[in-house]
Amino acid sequence: MILRKLKSMGILILFGVSILMSSGLEVEMKKNYSFHNIKPEALPPKKGDLLVTQNLKKSWDGGFCNGVEILNTSNHPIDWEIDFVVEGKIITAWSSNYIQDTDTLRLLVSGLDWNNIVKPLEVIKFGYCADEVGNIIDNATDIDMITYS
Repeated sequence: MILRKLKSMGILILFGVSILMSSGLEVEMKKNYSFHNIKPEALPPKKGDLLVTQNLKKSWDGGFCNGVEILNTSNHPIDWEIDFVVEGKIITAWSSNYIQDTDTLRLLVSGLDWNNIVKPLEVIKFGYCADEVGNIIDNATDIDMITYS
């Protein structure tokens, strides 16, 4: 008997062999093989799993746009979410979900359905534009200020 079952998350193949002998004595021999190619579950990041960099893409009098790259340095997929302080009030963002605390300017960012999982050694990109509110927070976008949740 051969049973093949494909799953949407990967491939699962099971093989079973049965042999019956007819000498008055019934002997059953079974061989079972199992091969799994199932995608590993995405985990939340631990400190050091993600390398986050920001680059100024455009600036104008009173505002700016930054591009952000997240590199997964771990050996497993990560469902990413980061937060950091922005020196401005967000006016738009792309390739991400975000919430900004208007008092502290802390920005919480996560991926969309198509980019929330970052595979090992893969880079996810998103960006945002903001209206400047002045230099009320010194060095707000330094990598040291980014936390992982």
